[in-house]
Amino acid sequence: MKTKIGITATEFPHLSLEEIFSRAKKYGAECIELVQGKNIMNREDARRAREFSERYGIQIASINNYFADLSVKEGKNQEAQKLFKESIEIAEELKTKFIVTYCFSKSFENFSIYLENLHPYLEACEKKRIFLALENEPGGITRTAEGILKVVETVNSPYFQINYDPDNFYNGGEEGFPYAYEMIKEHIIYVHAKDSVKFKEGLYSSKEKVLHRAIDAMCVPLGEGALNWEGITRKLREDRYNGFIIIEPHTNLEKLDMTFQRGIQYLKQKGL
Repeated sequence: MKTKIGITATEFPHLSLEEIFSRAKKYGAECIELVQGKNIMNREDARRAREFSERYGIQIASINNYFADLSVKEGKNQEAQKLFKESIEIAEELKTKFIVTYCFSKSFENFSIYLENLHPYLEACEKKRIFLALENEPGGITRTAEGILKVVETVNSPYFQINYDPDNFYNGGEEGFPYAYEMIKEHIIYVHAKDSVKFKEGLYSSKEKVLHRAIDAMCVPLGEGALNWEGITRKLREDRYNGFIIIEPHTNLEKLDMTFQRGIQYLKQKGL
């Protein structure tokens, strides 16, 4: 598969599915990541999304199951398990082979809870040939390259690999590139693209929304922040990455269109 550049729909919980696909088309996106619990609630929504995908010529890259937290203890995880099961059903309905997922364990001392909860859903994904792309988050055991690598190696399945988000590494205090990339590159099957700067009142005119950050950060268009996107895009080309690259700008509505459009243009200019 040729590398495809797209957008996440996590920024659009206020829009209908058709409006989201229409926006993606306007931006020049090739694909879209939909979010369970925000854009897609059930299989009926997934069927409608597939219709819009065909109508607008925008491929559905994945379903993101952010709200299915399998790290919670027994007795509190029924809703998470229900959501995870449904995300697999939704992925089938969407005809996508990727589920972007998360491990919110705070330490490896309680990691066994996550592993136990994950097991039946990983088995189901393996049978259906659906890949779970584990995202590195700015907190918890996936904050570092060593941490997320340990998770993936412990799970030990070709269908459980990594969604590489270099900006999340940066905001968690880790060098996202080249260090983290080189550590985990053999397991990267999916990429999130965003950029950010450390925020200081007076240095910047307004503070933008950035989720779950260890530092006080503000998202900016790709190539305009602290991340070495010049180096990242060059390395992705050299290593012949041929998966999805999903732009994920955690910014306000006024800057959203501009940030998506600049991001798509930037990645295309870099030969992706």
